[in-house]
Amino acid sequence: MSTFDLDGQDKGVRVALASLQGLVARRRPEIYLLQSWDDVRSNHGYLRWYMDKGWVKEEHRYDDPYRLIAAFRDAAHGLVVVDPEQEHTLNVATNVAGVENLLIVYPDQLPEVDLPVVCDLRGKFADAAGAYAWAYKRCWPRQSRAMLCCFHTSVAHDFQRDYAVQHRLHTFWLPGPDDPDHSPDLEAHVERLLHDAPANIPVLGFWSAVSDDGAPRGVGEYAGVRLAGTYAKYTWVSDWAGNYSFHAAAPVDATVFERQPARRKTFRPYRPDVTYVALIMIESGDAPGYLQYGLRFFQWDDPTRGKVPLSYGITPAARKLLPGILQWLYETAAPNDYFFSSISGAGYCYPLEGYGSASPVDQDGRRVTEHEAVAEYFRATDERMSGLDMDMLGLYSHPWTPWTDADDTFVDDTIVPDMPKVTAVLADMGRNDGTTPANANRMAAGGVSVHHTLTRWPNQAWYPPYDTTNDEAAAQWLADQIRTNAAGGRFVQAMFYSWHYGPRRLRRVADLLQPDGYVFVTADEFDHLWRTANDQNGPS
Repeated sequence: MSTFDLDGQDKGVRVALASLQGLVARRRPEIYLLQSWDDVRSNHGYLRWYMDKGWVKEEHRYDDPYRLIAAFRDAAHGLVVVDPEQEHTLNVATNVAGVENLLIVYPDQLPEVDLPVVCDLRGKFADAAGAYAWAYKRCWPRQSRAMLCCFHTSVAHDFQRDYAVQHRLHTFWLPGPDDPDHSPDLEAHVERLLHDAPANIPVLGFWSAVSDDGAPRGVGEYAGVRLAGTYAKYTWVSDWAGNYSFHAAAPVDATVFERQPARRKTFRPYRPDVTYVALIMIESGDAPGYLQYGLRFFQWDDPTRGKVPLSYGITPAARKLLPGILQWLYETAAPNDYFFSSISGAGYCYPLEGYGSASPVDQDGRRVTEHEAVAEYFRATDERMSGLDMDMLGLYSHPWTPWTDADDTFVDDTIVPDMPKVTAVLADMGRNDGTTPANANRMAAGGVSVHHTLTRWPNQAWYPPYDTTNDEAAAQWLADQIRTNAAGGRFVQAMFYSWHYGPRRLRRVADLLQPDGYVFVTADEFDHLWRTANDQNGPS
């Protein structure tokens, strides 16, 4: 395994090595790019894990990026040159690199790389809309229909270009109305692309970004995820991390996923005199990027993990993009670490808000109805969850808005029939207006229970969870939220915000509440106890 540390390197080096990594990975994964996110977090530990498993036998560390390029120059047929005056040409170059087997470089790198220039994008386009239209015409007929990529040109999206190049994935960006490269023509182009790509495929990347000079960019998280959803596309949030071409090839032991460790424990008997609390991470786990840069450092490596029951939403996408990291999670999980499918199943989307409503098409170009798109989505989700021993589905609904009767009907008539292996739905990205302990839990059709979140996330500056400075304030706040929103009830599903809470702080929450009769359980035990209390454990 050849490695290079990207810390301190400029954009040209990051992009060139990511594209090289993708080209090389078509034969076999031989390059791993080291990266740090801060003084505590880096991706070095995952490589050590692979070496401990014997998947990587030896590391050869390069200290010169151009020596690394020279060592693998036979993987590229030549160069595609980005126009530094037109940042959108980086995405155009990513498309061209994938279909024509080219290395992406900036003009100042040309003297360093001994390969011919095959495609020079300098001065070629009048605007972003024209550039993307050219890339669509030149590249789309030769690109994969398995996935799309929504990448900004800022540093956060540099690292993941390896996967786009490796798999010849069409790469685009949708600017927001106030962005300098926004235009109605570009909006129409992106909508055409979303329509032309088959229904129920993922969009890798993200819909919002921050430019390298700190300005917000992109159409935004909600607008982008919702727009993609109307064309039956779900998002795999993958920014700020990379090496997907390497991680995806890990030779995992699939039997590890057949039974998660939390299944080994025995449930306690139901007691009517206590209040049961399930602490769940409903957000962030849907993002493959977070599984690299966040979960390990904010939750998993906390020495307190396992001492308080916690339930983690984990994306089924990890089985495809990060199988080695997923195996590490399953092998190191404690009985108090429970995994459920993150929001909203196969990927991040809003099923309750018009998923598939914009007349998407299938692989053959046939129009797909909204009902067909949603049914296919949940069937695929059910299958992928089953392969990971998950039977609880995280479902996105927007906090601070009411859950409606129509939402109940959607669960009963749309989700349940196409997910025969699911036992429960864990709903809401925070407490909805009108949700109380009296209506937070119900039995839906087919014996599937629905549990609503009764807390919200804090607005205080308590990041990061591994900093002990704000432990007490953070714990007291969540304990007060649980007390307030549990009033009159015996079952409380409480979200813990991943960017603020790890096991140490949550252990303190439990210490504050247990003397008052609160009992903390994982989501599966919570569901079992609720069913017991309501005589719902028999045949449906």
